[in-house]
Amino acid sequence: MAPPLLAFTIPVPALAVSGILLLGLSACTAEEAPAGDWTEPDWMANQAADRENFVLELQACMDGLGWDRAVDEYGGSPDPFFDAEEMSRFDSDKDGCLTQMGIDLEAVRSGPTVESLSTRYAQELDVRDCLIAQGIEMESEPPSEDEFIEEGLSSDDSGEAWWAYGDPAVIAAGPERNAELLTVCPEPWVFGAE
Repeated sequence: MAPPLLAFTIPVPALAVSGILLLGLSACTAEEAPAGDWTEPDWMANQAADRENFVLELQACMDGLGWDRAVDEYGGSPDPFFDAEEMSRFDSDKDGCLTQMGIDLEAVRSGPTVESLSTRYAQELDVRDCLIAQGIEMESEPPSEDEFIEEGLSSDDSGEAWWAYGDPAVIAAGPERNAELLTVCPEPWVFGAE
């Protein structure tokens, strides 16, 4: 049997994709927020419902096209494909559904902008403040917004870009703790600006 093909096919680095469609600038700074002073920003509070609605809408569209396959919050499928032609048809239908849902696929695939990276930076600071409020003692300081934007615009997907969950203290917390943290301090979502 041939190995399964991946169902997720948006070929843009996660940072670039996420930064493009995200919403909700916040007035954060790089300073650590005391645990008692942290307030969940709107983008974070709305994200779980937005993800659920996205999946429901995409699933209904794909079901309407005759697909008997689950979809995920990134526009892919958690089920493996064993046939390249089937995966290609799925991707084509999925792209049609995403377009019908109002997703600008060209913008998603074109890479980050200064504006999208500025939004992403503010959201990463929100996530960082949330992690601190959850008791994580961050080991590194975030870059300045200008440095973050410069890195995002010149990124070659080498994994060098800063993000809150990349802090050594968060990584050292381990997978179980990180799974818990993600439920309280979610990372910005790729289709978050619907």
